[in-house]
Amino acid sequence: MNIHMNVRTWLDHETGQYIAHALPIDVASHGPTPDAAKTALDEAVRAFVAAAKAHGTLEEVMEECGYQRRGDDWIAPALVSAEDRLLTTVG
Repeated sequence: MNIHMNVRTWLDHETGQYIAHALPIDVASHGPTPDAAKTALDEAVRAFVAAAKAHGTLEEVMEECGYQRRGDDWIAPALVSAEDRLLTTVG
């Protein structure tokens, strides 16, 4: 089985660790380098999928995240937009 993911990676200045976050499955992990964070993310997604399979909920979870099944592949919905935004709040 293959899972398509959109991955965002950033540096957490508080911990000095890089965070890798997979969308739309909403799983994240961390590591000392961007590559290490992405490797850890892959393992976290594998563990997430294994747990969902064990509970018999994998198809339901993936479909709720917007994935579509194509053979052995789970395809993520296409991104409509990816941007950095600045929100100014009152107060």
